Amino acid sequence: MNSFLKPCSGMMRMKCRTTTDIATVVFSLSLAISLLTCLFKKAKAIKACGIISALLGIVLILVPFVGSCPSASMMCNRHTMSAIRIGGAIIFLIAAVSLIAVFLKKEVNNNENR
Repeated sequence: MNSFLKPCSGMMRMKCRTTTDIATVVFSLSLAISLLTCLFKKAKAIKACGIISALLGIVLILVPFVGSCPSASMMCNRHTMSAIRIGGAIIFLIAAVSLIAVFLKKEVNNNENR
């Protein structure tokens, strides 16, 4: 995040820098969970990874409330914080769709076995 969505920089550490550091950690965890999901075959493990990914997406949406610069015209408020929120929303939506798919697949399998 700090490489392509640069927060403000100055003589002292700005609040937006801390926010992007937190967002980078949450995004990295979400990516790791997504990669783990590819390795699992059992529905319970896939559901657990989907739930964790959805929660991490929600956390990513809320991370910009940790702090940003006071001026709305600053680069961090115009680009970085909105990109973090959009990224969190995309992660949440993908996780929600995958969870729905897993639940529907389980329901179809249960109906076929009857």
